[in-house]
Amino acid sequence: MIYDIYFHNDFDGRACAAVMLAFLRSRGDDIEHFTPVNYYLLEDWLDEKFFEKHKLFRGRRNPPIIVDFLYHPAAAWWFEHHPTTFKKPEWEKRFRADRQHRLEPQYPSCCHLVCASLQKDFAWKAPQHISELVKWLDVIDGAQYKSAKQTIELKEPALRVNEYIERQSHTKAENAWLVKALSERPLASIANEPKVKQLIRFVKEQDKKGIAFYKKHATVVGRVCYIDRTDVDITFAHYTAQYVFPKAMYFVRLSDRDGQYHVNVGINPWPRSLRRRGLVHVGNMLKPFKGGGHEGVGGVEFKTRKEAEHAAKVFIETINNARPPLDSRKR
Repeated sequence: MIYDIYFHNDFDGRACAAVMLAFLRSRGDDIEHFTPVNYYLLEDWLDEKFFEKHKLFRGRRNPPIIVDFLYHPAAAWWFEHHPTTFKKPEWEKRFRADRQHRLEPQYPSCCHLVCASLQKDFAWKAPQHISELVKWLDVIDGAQYKSAKQTIELKEPALRVNEYIERQSHTKAENAWLVKALSERPLASIANEPKVKQLIRFVKEQDKKGIAFYKKHATVVGRVCYIDRTDVDITFAHYTAQYVFPKAMYFVRLSDRDGQYHVNVGINPWPRSLRRRGLVHVGNMLKPFKGGGHEGVGGVEFKTRKEAEHAAKVFIETINNARPPLDSRKR
């Protein structure tokens, strides 16, 4: 059987696709098209015939696999760990979990969910490099780093591969190469590729500029550190804000990419702020704006700056007006 795979446009999405590819090839199946997707597709995605109509690639359409992204009833396989995944109430009512369709938000990464499900339900034995991939995606997608400093130093191969994915756009051929490489090779081997090493040298230079930019332009409003990164020719490390402002509880970021304005919200994931968690559920807070995510992190996209700035203001006010849980106030 030949499939097409649609994955969230980040490391977790590509890692899910790699796990699926390794599994499918182990039983004689394969994937033809490797297609990253993001929330700018939402209006089109809600069409029951999306996979017949879209223009994301040319050529034959095969049964779709969706990983780490919004539910669609046409999926032959679907794995997701974001609890805000259902964008049409009727789709949620119709959904029935089975071996090929799973929603399990308890997993730190969707990569872990995919691998665990395939091993449990299909008796698949994951190769060692896939197990390593799962371990690191729990760290990266679940924000389980030791510190913000770890994300800036980039000593571990997995973190360097993540930067290679996050810091630049990728062609269709590059997306296919990345997924295939992750399905076949250890992370250290991929991180040692000349093009990855070259990108990391650039990243180190950019991180110095990014840290300086945050020190100059970020503002702390109550519990929240806010930064407007639109129209800035710098690629930032994901946890620059936490590195520069370690005492802030939440972070709201406005950025622009691919003709869209993005607002990302996240909690400080490190131990010093654990006692201050639980003010808001980020994913639920973003849901009325057609965004989503987890309890501690999420994102939403807008067509105009005005809409994005309004949303960022609402999020900051919501967080600052939230009351701490009782167990937090007793300490």
